[in-house]
Amino acid sequence: MSRHFQHALVSCARWETESVVEWLNFHRYIGFDHAFIYCNDDDPAELYEVLIPFVDSGFIHFYHHPIQGQQGSMFTHFMRNHSRECEWFAFVDMDEF
Repeated sequence: MSRHFQHALVSCARWETESVVEWLNFHRYIGFDHAFIYCNDDDPAELYEVLIPFVDSGFIHFYHHPIQGQQGSMFTHFMRNHSRECEWFAFVDMDEF
């Protein structure tokens, strides 16, 4: 059974390892209770390692999508698989906050 999220973020991350923790903490602080992160790095290991505490706490779903230029495909995945779990969701660029 899936959880229900009141306010969720949906974002693609490419080369965001240095700022992702600050970005997630900011959005958690302003009231988001979950994030769906689509890693677009060639190798997701570095970003995933930084995000392990968020994954373990249940704050994020983490997906790796290595094909460049397919942001629409990542957002379509969210819409098909998770949008019904969220009361409200926002597609937010990770480098804009």
